[in-house]
Amino acid sequence: MYTVKLEKFEGPLDLLLDLIEKDKMDISDVSLSAITDEFLTYLVHFQEKSPSYLADFLVIAAKMILIKSKTLLPSFAVTEDEDREITELKERLADYQRIREGARLIGVLERKHMSAYHKHSELRHVRVFLFPVGVTPETLHGHFFSLWQAGMQKQELEERKLEYIVSFEERMQDIRSRLEQSVRLGFSALTDAGSKVNVIMSFLAILELVKQRFIEVEQDALFGEIDIVKT
Repeated sequence: MYTVKLEKFEGPLDLLLDLIEKDKMDISDVSLSAITDEFLTYLVHFQEKSPSYLADFLVIAAKMILIKSKTLLPSFAVTEDEDREITELKERLADYQRIREGARLIGVLERKHMSAYHKHSELRHVRVFLFPVGVTPETLHGHFFSLWQAGMQKQELEERKLEYIVSFEERMQDIRSRLEQSVRLGFSALTDAGSKVNVIMSFLAILELVKQRFIEVEQDALFGEIDIVKT
């Protein structure tokens, strides 16, 4: 037998939350199923005449019966829409619980005549900037002016001549021309040892000319001189 105190609730969620908190339960399918009979008993003794107020309770009652059927009958299947409605009911109830708890805390503050509310800071230590002893606006102005003057000074850059770099095609053409005059040449004679770029360009050009069968290369010893012979 269920005993329900007939009092005016703000709505069905208010009644549900009262029944759950009375039994000290969490919001879940099991807890909602457990209080279904008490919720329906309240509706039996319902004295509210407003159709819209009654309709809100009847909608929730239908969902409560669905939840209890799902909990008691493992074979009872619900549709996706029904399952979504059950989830939404639990989420709405959880939101309402947080709102009601917040309202209760505000009521406590009002009874203490505390008319201002603020969020408690999570910062234990607040950092503030304090001028060092002896520092004045005048000294700060002087330091900033000195920095500004230093920044305005022109910096003399080192002058360097741009080195002309022979292109890959020019290096190939130069080797062709020189081999027209001399059938055999050494690699060292074709390159400028003082320029790494020239050496690399020359080597790549020779490889391309070997590929084109314009020249052949010979080397008698490891790391020895490379002889270039026109074919």
